[in-house]
This record gives sequence, structure tokens and C-alpha cells, in this order.
Amino acid sequence: MPIYTWLHYTAHAQNAIYLAQREVEQQGGNQVDAEHILLGVVTEPGAEAVPLLRHLGVSPDQVQTCLRSRLPTATHIPAYKETQLSPSAKFVVRMTLEEASRLKSENISTAHLLLGVLSAAQPSGWSAFPFARSKRGDRLAAAVLHELGVTLERVEQAMREADAATLLRVPADPAPFATLLRPAQAGAATRPDELLRASETETSKPAVQEERKE
Repeated sequence: MPIYTWLHYTAHAQNAIYLAQREVEQQGGNQVDAEHILLGVVTEPGAEAVPLLRHLGVSPDQVQTCLRSRLPTATHIPAYKETQLSPSAKFVVRMTLEEASRLKSENISTAHLLLGVLSAAQPSGWSAFPFARSKRGDRLAAAVLHELGVTLERVEQAMREADAATLLRVPADPAPFATLLRPAQAGAATRPDELLRASETETSKPAVQEERKE
């Protein structure tokens, strides 16, 4: 699999991660789950995943409303401010990279994040990587999408019908890296690039173990 870094994420994908992180921190939490990543995708203006959802007859507002009505609220302020990805969110990131590699994409867009959320919820993935289960053991993000008729198979079919494969090859935003991080530095305890970098090693460990077994 190609080595993807934070700089391979499009500006919309980077901001979606920031929005997910901000959502958690505004609630007084410090753990980003898969549902927060999906919420970041559908609340990011101009997200590359939006045309895919609309092609399936689903609006970002519908996804956002369903998610927000079922998101658990933080019960306490954590003793430390460093925001982290939950095991399920790390698995979404891993599967996002897998989807990008499978599609031979040069960059990671919000469309890849959408595919990652759906792909991570597949039974084969959860059984192969039990570390991906969150403490609640749920799959809220994918469940909301499924209830709205958005499945991995339908998204892939929509990509073929709408020629959305070209959408997944959107070049990264040419804006300087520091400029992309400016809004996150102003209000977040942990920069979104650090949030993902902290999970890069962990999400790659299972693949290394599998190769050794072979």
C-alpha cells in the first residue's frame, strides 16, 4: 500500500478531521470516534463526498441530523486535554487509506473518508481487527448511513454511474501547510495533523503482523 501522510489529504479532508475534533472538544470530550469523522465530512463545505451522497438521494443535512440526535454527550471534562482517535476511528483511517490505495488515488479526499467509514463497519473487518471496537462496541456512523440507504455497495455503484472515480483524484489544495492548520491552531488543543500522525503507526501494525505470519 502506498505511504500516505497528512499532506496527501485534500484541504476538505483535512478540515473534516478538524471539524470532527472540534465537535468532540466542544462537548467536553477528548476522543474522536468514527461518527465524529462522518460528522466532519458532512459538515465540511464543498466536501468531495457530498456529490456521492446526493447521487444516492441523501443530503448532508439528513446525515448530520440523524447523527446529532444519537451522539452520546460527554459526561465529564477529561483530566488532560490531548485529543485522541478512538480504536474505531483509527480503523476508519486505516480503511480510508486502504480504499485510496485500491482506487489508486494520489490523495485522500472526504469521499475516501466516507468509504472508510462504510468499509470499516464490514463484518470481515471487525472480526479481523478486534482492536477497532470502541468501548461502546457500536457502529453508529455506518448504521446511520445504512438507515438512509447509503451502503458501501451503493456508494461504489454510484461512483461508477456518476463517473465519481475522477472525484477521488482531486489534487491536494496548493495552499501552504501552515495556512491549512491556522483555524485548528486557534481553537484546538491538538492539531489535526498530529491527531492522525499519532495513529499512523498503530493502524499499520496489523498489516505488518499479517505479512510476518505469511
